[in-house]
Amino acid sequence: MLTNTINNTTTTTTSSNNNTTIDDDDDMILSNDVDTTSSSSDYQIKVQQIIKLPVNIEQIKSRFSHSSACYNNKIYIFGGAIDRGIYDNELYCYDIDLQKWYTIEAKGKKPLKRIFHTMVLDSNRDKLLIYGGRKEGGTKLNDFFEFDLIEEMWTKIDLNMNTNITSLNNSNDNILSALPKPTDGHSAVFCEDMNTMVVFGGHDGSNYIDSFTMYHTISKTWSKIIPENHDTITGRAYHTSQYSSKHKCLIISGGKIQGNVSTNQTFAYSFKTKRWTKLDMNYNDLNNNNSDNSDNTSNMDTLNNNFLKKTVPKVLCPCSVMISSDRMVIFGGEDSQQKCSDELWSFDFQTLKWSQIILSNLNNTNMEMTSIPKLSRLSMVFNNRNSSLYLFGGYNEGKRVNDFYQIKFETPPQIASIPIIRNIKTNTPFIEIERKEDFDNYYFDLILKCKKKLYGVHKCIILQCNYLKDLIENNNSNITNNINTIELPFDNHVDKLLEFLYGMEPSFTNIDEELNDLLNLSKLIQFQPLINWSLNKLQELNIINLDNKKIDNSHPAEYLQKYLANRRREIKENKIITDFKITIPNNDNIFYCDKTLLITRSDYFKSMLTHGFKEEHVNEVLMDQIDSIKQMDLILDHIYGIEISENTDLSIHDLMLLLMSSNFYCMRYLYHAVLRVLISNVNEENALDILINTSHVSNTTTIEKKLQNICLNSIRKKDLAEKLIEIASTASLLQSENQNLEMKLEELKKENELLKRQQ
Repeated sequence: MLTNTINNTTTTTTSSNNNTTIDDDDDMILSNDVDTTSSSSDYQIKVQQIIKLPVNIEQIKSRFSHSSACYNNKIYIFGGAIDRGIYDNELYCYDIDLQKWYTIEAKGKKPLKRIFHTMVLDSNRDKLLIYGGRKEGGTKLNDFFEFDLIEEMWTKIDLNMNTNITSLNNSNDNILSALPKPTDGHSAVFCEDMNTMVVFGGHDGSNYIDSFTMYHTISKTWSKIIPENHDTITGRAYHTSQYSSKHKCLIISGGKIQGNVSTNQTFAYSFKTKRWTKLDMNYNDLNNNNSDNSDNTSNMDTLNNNFLKKTVPKVLCPCSVMISSDRMVIFGGEDSQQKCSDELWSFDFQTLKWSQIILSNLNNTNMEMTSIPKLSRLSMVFNNRNSSLYLFGGYNEGKRVNDFYQIKFETPPQIASIPIIRNIKTNTPFIEIERKEDFDNYYFDLILKCKKKLYGVHKCIILQCNYLKDLIENNNSNITNNINTIELPFDNHVDKLLEFLYGMEPSFTNIDEELNDLLNLSKLIQFQPLINWSLNKLQELNIINLDNKKIDNSHPAEYLQKYLANRRREIKENKIITDFKITIPNNDNIFYCDKTLLITRSDYFKSMLTHGFKEEHVNEVLMDQIDSIKQMDLILDHIYGIEISENTDLSIHDLMLLLMSSNFYCMRYLYHAVLRVLISNVNEENALDILINTSHVSNTTTIEKKLQNICLNSIRKKDLAEKLIEIASTASLLQSENQNLEMKLEELKKENELLKRQQ
């Protein structure tokens, strides 16, 4: 897998009041809305820029009810309505690096033209999964296709071949087939931790259904999910959904329910408890459940106060996308009066609360800003490499659009460049040691011992906390399984402290109580970054008031990034001696590096330094593919999270060498970073030279396409120039001959006049 974070979006809308499904024509009449509210989180994601990107109507037509996904710095668009009753089935791609749209010339038989389908990214296998929808003429579909992003090939998945139909609740003997019915307006998400695509709801032509199924990409089988309280949520369609693997939680929001009623309720399904939870109540819900409330007056007061505030998205059926493991965002949609929205909202999986992201009055006059119109039936993806949302197409005031917008966040929710080692089982970079096998299956160089638990961690990360640093330096050679072990005098919330040290926001079960405990722990160990973060979080939750006191509000990943950059600088200045040495050919310099980070950044060294090779024991390696100090420094900067940029002062030759080195040492993130910079510096003069020198480097499809296009354009320009020169030369010759003829004509005229006089 060449990318570490992939986002999918499910586009949804609401239905007309004369039919039970949504009309695909341009004019719509919607049913009355049911108002709901929810507690709001004060946390606001900051927007840095809003840019309208250029789109040529000849490259991709205006459309709505399409789908999109983001993969490897490319945005893929499929399907949608491009005219009244006319749909599309081409797969389009926008290359963020090249800033260019193109249609993919795919192999295999492509899916039928459709709308209201779903497309999700299988990030574990580098494939797009397209399911269901509505074809031209209104027929519902349940066909299923895969698109291989590497081979650029369509493959239809035969549902009838998947005979191994199972249920996630084996106690129920009356299970119907888990194969989904033909439907449109359903939602689908990919769960990368389970290698599954989860499909919920939809409209089967007669009813809004509550079908809840799971497709297993490895075994190619379907399972029917049966929640313990399946009656909590009713059938619905044209809603939106997202999944957090960190919280094992699926969120369903908005849509249409039986009776053709619009709703903006939010539900959460826990894959741990196998239960649904309704997260918001409307006025009628509260009136109908007074007997269950011990303080009805208080609840009513709270509800009435919430009605005076914007505490939950009022729109129906927006598009949505995950921007981190803790947060999803939604944009646009329609209300019950057919009015589209231009609001952007965030949902926090930790607090289970909504908060609005302000897009207007952005106090940044130095940045390019534009306003986004009110839209529905659009698609949206998040690209974590530049911390940006990309919005395309949709429906606005009765018209299809092909507008293309980028919303760039000022502070990314997660910083993907931070080097950490992840435990696949728990999705955390450290490991709670439970059995002896864990010592062999995971790499760590330090153990933190509590009263009841052992944690395998990485020393270079833990050293950012001075309290833990002192414990390590004063360690009396306490060894567990040949690994240094530090005994901690406290036991509670060690996992949350470690999450913060590894650049992640700590997770909570009871956030109000546990956050206070974490603040007390951070004060005990005098770890100022965690103190700052805890105080800011408590203020966001309205638990404390800092009275406008300015406290650093950095994300945990930003603290880690600053620490690692500073550690790299001190190593370079020989202020720190690390546990691993690197040498390069024909040079006497010794380059120091933390073994942990080298293993993290390079699959090549991960294999070498964790499988008993000589280098693992001598803690030294010769990188014989590196031929300069400058190149080695750039690689070490990358290892410590300092990325090269397009403005970096590197020659094309330097970039090509770095690209080949990163490819050889399996440093895939550095490879892609160099590739982006190289692409931005390609021109007609160097294109052919780069194409020749990178032809043997793997995974260079992106740059090869650009290089080939540039070379062809250059050849065409050269041919055209030669033809123009030939034409100009011919024209010049003709002009010269014309002048000679005119001169001869004048001479003949003079001779003729002379003859007349003589006669």
